[in-house]
Amino acid sequence: MLITARRRSEALLINAAEIDRAQGVWLLPGERAKNGKEFLLPLPPMALDILDEIGVHPKSGYFFTSDRTGQPYQGRSIDHACRDLFIPRQRNKRKDAPEPPLARMEPITPHDLRRSAATNMRAIGISREDIKLVLGHTDTDVLGRHYDKYDGFQEKRRALETWTSYLADLLCPKADNVVELQQARL
Repeated sequence: MLITARRRSEALLINAAEIDRAQGVWLLPGERAKNGKEFLLPLPPMALDILDEIGVHPKSGYFFTSDRTGQPYQGRSIDHACRDLFIPRQRNKRKDAPEPPLARMEPITPHDLRRSAATNMRAIGISREDIKLVLGHTDTDVLGRHYDKYDGFQEKRRALETWTSYLADLLCPKADNVVELQQARL
């Protein structure tokens, strides 16, 4: 969700049939898009690597599936998982229950990942117009509704490549100020 800035319902229900691995694209069906329109999204290598790591369920074709049912997770599943990182479950109110791993932080929702992606894309210099393309927002003015039918595919690809490069640097910072020294011989 953070890498692609997709909504939880879009991301959780991603199916192998929607992915063109050779082209590195995801065709989100209109029935799952908020605006009801098919949406073509370039998938950066970081996203494809995650899908490869997770693997597709052999029967259902979904990536994010329950081990128990083989069916995709529901939206509430990720809501609960996210909440459990910050707030102890009511049934675990025992005195010896471990504190959730992020209990001392401000809780977030899954949608905050989409918001964070958009905000940080803007902070690293990606234009508002390109972010709107990535998010799948449509212009409601006359130009957007009737005349401009360009899908902005190249702009989406460039924005997501810039974004994932930024994420990769956060996850594995480059050691710019490290100089390798050769071992001295005595």
